[in-house]
Formats: sequence, structure tokens, C-alpha cells
Amino acid sequence: MSPAPDPVSEYLDRIPSPEVAVLLRHVREVIEDEVPGAVPVISYQVAAFKVRGSVVCGFAATASGCSLYPFSGTTLAGLGDALKGYSTTKSAIHFAPDHPLDDDLVRRVVRLRLAEIEERGR
Repeated sequence: MSPAPDPVSEYLDRIPSPEVAVLLRHVREVIEDEVPGAVPVISYQVAAFKVRGSVVCGFAATASGCSLYPFSGTTLAGLGDALKGYSTTKSAIHFAPDHPLDDDLVRRVVRLRLAEIEERGR
């Protein structure tokens, strides 16, 4: 008997656009490479990953493309010019298949968020 898919895999399987699904599967791989052992969850209807009980990062397919969420209102402020060319809010980076996130940017978001979680835990 094979194990049941995790909630993030189920989320990705429900994305109607194959192009968006492929893009978000890649984002997932980058996040998991950066945080091995992170627990896949759905939080606020967003596919996300937890470490030590805190959400590190998540992503979602949206009506206009995709978004990456660090689940913090302060993480993205530390990225400055790295966000140039992307539409952002205080807590999300918006992107599309024709303008995907650079892997290094995803890694930086994850590292900054992990540092915030670590600092908060002290």
C-alpha cells in the first residue's frame, strides 16, 4: 500500500493550468532543498512548509499567476532590489510562468524567514 499524498502534492494536483503546476512544483523543490525535512501543510488555503511548528514559506496559484508567501510581514523588506521586476505586497511576491522567480530569490526568502523564526525562538 502506498502512502497517501501530502497536502501540498494534493494542492498541486488540483491546479488546472499545467504550466502553473510545473512552475509551483519547481518552487516546492527549491524550498525543500533549502529546508530538508520541512513538513508540508495547507495554511490559509496556501501550500506551505513548517519547521519547528512555524510556517517558513508557502505558495499559491492565483487568478493572475502565482504568489510566494513567507508568512511574515517583515521578511520581504530585507530583499530590497532583489524584488525588482516583481509585483509585491508586504507579505507576498507575485509571479507568472512567463516571469518565474529566480531560484536564488526563493532561497533568500526561505533563509530570511528561517532567521526570523530562529530569532523569535530565542
